[in-house]
Amino acid sequence: DKQKNIATFLLYTAFIGVILLFIFSLGKYVVPLISPFIAAWVVALMLQPAINFIDKHTKIPRGISTIVLLIVLSGIIFFVGYITVKELLSELTSISDRITIFLESLRRDENKVSELIEKINSIIPIFDVSKVLTDYWNNFDENIISLFQTIATNISSDIMPFLTGTITFVADFFVVAIIFIIAIYYIAVDFKKIS
Repeated sequence: DKQKNIATFLLYTAFIGVILLFIFSLGKYVVPLISPFIAAWVVALMLQPAINFIDKHTKIPRGISTIVLLIVLSGIIFFVGYITVKELLSELTSISDRITIFLESLRRDENKVSELIEKINSIIPIFDVSKVLTDYWNNFDENIISLFQTIATNISSDIMPFLTGTITFVADFFVVAIIFIIAIYYIAVDFKKIS
């Protein structure tokens, strides 16, 4: 009876181990492979009302209406992405210009610098940072040049791995995007059968 209990315990342990291994393998290897198809199914589901409407009220074949809707959807996504990047770059340029104007105004008026340093110093009650900030401001141009030289050195040493990584990422992205769009098309056209 004791041996039977041990055998049952070992059997259950082995079974749980196999289940856990299966879940781990599913999460690590299978999910990344099928995730574009799951996302494609979700997009196809969202397109169904429009496809069904066109199918019901026009004589346009389901395949053609799906292609047209996919082109329109892709266009909207690319347009929104373009506008977002453009606005972000514009905002960064604006911030950069404001910082430059602010620094120029500080260079013209040393009293402003002193007031600003005193304000910062009053915010930090434990340490007296006025001397450090004054020294930094007096050597501001040299510090900025040194900072840019450090950045340039780091960029030049890391540029090849960065470019290789970027090219690989772009290539992978396009492959996934093409698979994603093709999957959306086929799922959307035969949505009921596939679902």
